[in-house]
Amino acid sequence: MKLSEAQCDSLFPFRVETDSDGRVRAAGAGMRKLLDLEVGSPVLDQLRIVNPHSVTEWEPERLLDQFLLLESKNRALTLKGELLKTERHECGSPGYYLLCSPTARSSSELNELGLKFSDFPKTSDIAEYFLIINAHEQTAADVRRYVEKLEEKNSSLNYRDRLFSSLIANLPSGGAVLLRQDSSVIVADGMDLPCEGRCGFSEEGVPLESIFGDRVGEIRAILDGKVPIDEAITYDYKDSVYRCAVSYLPHPNNHRARWLLIFQNITEDLYHRSQAERLQRLDSVGHLAGGIAHDFNNYLASILGNISVGLDNPEMCEEALKDAETACEAARQLTRQLLTFSKGGDPVTRVEEVEPVVMDAVKFSLSGSDIAWEVKAPSELWRADFDKGQISQIINNLCVNARQALGGHGRIDVDVTNVEVDNDKYLDDGRYVRIDIRDDGPGISSEVLKKIWDPYFTTKAEGSGLGLATCHSIAERHHGRMAVESTLGVGTTFSIWLPATKDQAHHDVPLEVISEKVASNRILIMDDQAPIRIVASRILSKLDQRVVQVEDGVEAIGQVETAVADGDPFDIVILDLTIPGGMGGEEAVATIKEIDPNVHAVVCSGYTDQNSLCRFQEAGFTAILSKPFTTGEIEGMLAEFTQIQSGRKAQASVPNEVAQA
Repeated sequence: MKLSEAQCDSLFPFRVETDSDGRVRAAGAGMRKLLDLEVGSPVLDQLRIVNPHSVTEWEPERLLDQFLLLESKNRALTLKGELLKTERHECGSPGYYLLCSPTARSSSELNELGLKFSDFPKTSDIAEYFLIINAHEQTAADVRRYVEKLEEKNSSLNYRDRLFSSLIANLPSGGAVLLRQDSSVIVADGMDLPCEGRCGFSEEGVPLESIFGDRVGEIRAILDGKVPIDEAITYDYKDSVYRCAVSYLPHPNNHRARWLLIFQNITEDLYHRSQAERLQRLDSVGHLAGGIAHDFNNYLASILGNISVGLDNPEMCEEALKDAETACEAARQLTRQLLTFSKGGDPVTRVEEVEPVVMDAVKFSLSGSDIAWEVKAPSELWRADFDKGQISQIINNLCVNARQALGGHGRIDVDVTNVEVDNDKYLDDGRYVRIDIRDDGPGISSEVLKKIWDPYFTTKAEGSGLGLATCHSIAERHHGRMAVESTLGVGTTFSIWLPATKDQAHHDVPLEVISEKVASNRILIMDDQAPIRIVASRILSKLDQRVVQVEDGVEAIGQVETAVADGDPFDIVILDLTIPGGMGGEEAVATIKEIDPNVHAVVCSGYTDQNSLCRFQEAGFTAILSKPFTTGEIEGMLAEFTQIQSGRKAQASVPNEVAQA
């Protein structure tokens, strides 16, 4: 029994009959509405194969028994279906039958295609219909298999969607969001999804804004490529922190590509990690404290021993006091090293020439050794804004480490160069002075390099591991960085970057000025510690200065007010920056400057972490005196004041017309 054209159109309105070369023999009524198919023309002139994506030409043997997805080349149309091959068929001569159905989800989409619901057959009755009309058994079996496959695939797709939605909804510590290329959300769910909204599986998709609310801009930045998806992305939501993994799922048809965002709550992981690090550091602090106590005990032994010798043997007093002073200086350096490593230690920077500082530090560190060394720098080396003492400390530590690694024999080369940084991972763009300290020692293993900046890591039997950690901290506080490269058997290079500046270099007070007798001044000393006030008063009195002592800022302000009212103002006020339980110098100096704008305010403290000490001029101070101090340092402070006063007097003596010119 052979079916008529009308019967074929009723059962398969969207069919295309082809020969073995893919040329059109006939087409169903529905397909003729959709495509301009001409008998004898290749069917792929009108259609493009989307799935399977590995087939792009007419290869019927590879298309058989496959779920086909086709697109029109001339209009917005997607078809799904299957290719059948039969030797005998009631709808016509043997060949291939492309049985399709257009994808449409609403009547409006059907209208756009020029179709109606009546154009579609009741496919579930196809096999039964063929059996009733006593069609060829083979034809009925083919149709039945086709219907079963379609139903199986539809069921499989529905199951896949349900499974995917269930997996996302039950993600225990986070969630996932699946998006189309146009940013519409297909599914957004999870037990801890960091979003304002959620949605189950949606073919139509929901707007991105309905899921992420005010945070939609951050998500769009990720999708637009403004945030590198190959790097770890953290996403804060309420009181939690999430790791966001971003995957792009490409598709041959670009508008079918997808984005997948998977969120994982890592708040608890971060907390446990910080606790573990804290416990590790607390365990290591014991070893560090032991080493520091050992060093301080040695310094105290030298100080007390030399003082005892001086008291018992007047003829040896001068030599013993000099040795005690040397031990005090070593203890002061250790204290400053600890302060630099701690929260404090912000550098007190000045614009300096870099090469002389490097040369002096290298020469001092390697003096008395058999190490050959050389410092090279270009004639037009840039200046830098840095703390001379702290950078000298870095170079000293690196040179001593290199000296020990070389075992007393070898070579150290120090290169100081100008470098311009652009798009660096660790440094801001700009100009830097780079210091490379290179030795030809045994090198450092990769295992040690991984831990080299650890505050408590050391390979020395009696070391604390504080040296390199302190150096690294100093470099970062200068808005620079440190790096190391090493090859076993070749040597090691440590590099330091310091921000360069075009400002003029600072010049210390000349020695001849310090050596001159300074004028007698009226000086106020404010410190909560009586021993500090006493020793400062003794030094200043020895230098013919008139001294008044107070304990805190309130007393200091009162003394300044009285002095101004009596017509005998203070020339210099030396203020301790921090007074526990009272008014410190940072708070007092502003009021003092209001009372007497001409007073020379000197900040004095053992700490260098307050902003007012690092930027003392902004706070109202004009000079720094760091504790502990020596007579020479106080003399330098007085000489600097004398120089400032001389400049003021010289400027005041210039006639107005000359000054205006």
